[in-house]
Amino acid sequence: MIAAERNIVAALRNIAAVARAGQLLVVPPVVIVEARQRCANIGAVDVVLARLRREALLPEDGVRASDLLRAAGQQAGGGRAASARIHAIGTADALIAAMAERLSGIVYSADARHLSWLKHAGARIVVPPVPF
Repeated sequence: MIAAERNIVAALRNIAAVARAGQLLVVPPVVIVEARQRCANIGAVDVVLARLRREALLPEDGVRASDLLRAAGQQAGGGRAASARIHAIGTADALIAAMAERLSGIVYSADARHLSWLKHAGARIVVPPVPF
């Protein structure tokens, strides 16, 4: 979403390519809120949002996100390290990973560190580099 602010044409091309390949682009509501709050040009983000296919966030996604966060925390060693990792990853990235598992398994991210931790914690996702 933030990438749309930098280059809206490239962002729309990427969405079109994903749609042609029959893949779904997952954007939970919490990500939309964050993107609109942090961007300087809200119009660019809204154009991209208008092109995205809506997908429901299910209670099962919340349970899976919680399980992934707990597993990622355990991998950090427990105690304060576990808590720090869970808070670093955050609810939004955990929900994105959970929804992606259910829908397509692919998550695009310019900063894949948190998603990498979730993948090592058992998330069945692929995190390709962002093409723009």
